[in-house]
Amino acid sequence: MEALRGLSGLDEKTLDLYYVHTIFDVAGAAAPFRSNGSLTMHQETWNFFSTLEGQVKKLLKGSTIEDVYADYLRYRGECVGIENTSAERTALIRIAGMSRLATPEQGRLLLTTWNQLDVSIRNTLVKELNVHGGMGERAIFIGYSVAMLLNPQGALKKELGEQNAVIEGLKVGLTIMARAFVKAREIIANDASTALYVAECAEVAKLLSKEPREKLAMEFVVIKGKENDGRRVDFNLVLPQLENKAVISAHVANSVFASVANLTPPAPVAPAVPKL
Repeated sequence: MEALRGLSGLDEKTLDLYYVHTIFDVAGAAAPFRSNGSLTMHQETWNFFSTLEGQVKKLLKGSTIEDVYADYLRYRGECVGIENTSAERTALIRIAGMSRLATPEQGRLLLTTWNQLDVSIRNTLVKELNVHGGMGERAIFIGYSVAMLLNPQGALKKELGEQNAVIEGLKVGLTIMARAFVKAREIIANDASTALYVAECAEVAKLLSKEPREKLAMEFVVIKGKENDGRRVDFNLVLPQLENKAVISAHVANSVFASVANLTPPAPVAPAVPKL
């Protein structure tokens, strides 16, 4: 909801310009991999953006930030067949967004994966994906969360097949994401600021694109970097067993769409859905 606080202060023309800017940003996200089209701008992406635009413009007509946020979560839940009736379901809907899921069949696959996760992992994700500014805890946004969830799937597809790769890839990605939340929370401690805190995990996502299950054995050793008036903190994620280090940059986000990206995922993965 921190993103919506920034949007709420814009006029309609500025909102339109920002909307166009973000569409181009998302459409070109995977530009190096295709020269004659977009890997991310599909019909589903457009549907999400169109709905989000309508929801955000309700702010101009007096709707509250809370109402706009709830309405969009309700819409994304309907896409995957999950009703937003609890904190756990809110977390699942946000994960569906980050995972580019857009159908009830894919929602069922997500639930299958979710039930296979360790309880502690689920509890962490439910807690963190329901925190927003003003609740007494600072909200954390995991940068490159989409890649964190999709890269393991791509890495496992050849070995496991599409359906099992989605399940196993999501399990790896969500486990690593939960650990990133835990380490970021250790740095934030009891900070109750309403400003969004970003844990940038681009390098972690890259590591998950090859042999992702090996990364489950890695140990997080976080080193708090030099703070610059609370606007940026750098720390290392050390993988001693792999003799590799991935730098995670965490900073206070002023960018409006840092968290909206969680709610407006691009094109869905289309795996075969197992019978439940």
